Amino acid sequence: DIHVVTGCIKSYLRDGIGEDHVPVCTYDLYQEFINASQIKDYRERMIKFQDIVHLLPGLNFVTLRFICQHLYRVSLYSTINRMTIKNLAIIFGPTLLK
Repeated sequence: DIHVVTGCIKSYLRDGIGEDHVPVCTYDLYQEFINASQIKDYRERMIKFQDIVHLLPGLNFVTLRFICQHLYRVSLYSTINRMTIKNLAIIFGPTLLK
């Protein structure tokens, strides 16, 4: 069941990574992600996000990369599943940032 799989992924992300149960995007970088999201210029915003993502601990970086790749693949079928990038961001954004 696809809903069970999605629920497992969301639970894993919600519970945090590692023994300290740190969110994927970490508490320390939370404000930097928020600040970057408010940059008006698209190119500048993407460069800033890339810089911040590279500050993540190794396991967090790999997890975020995997999740983003997976969500991109899900979005490729948005005409069937209605999961556009915007919808996926609404669903997974808060879970990744906490």
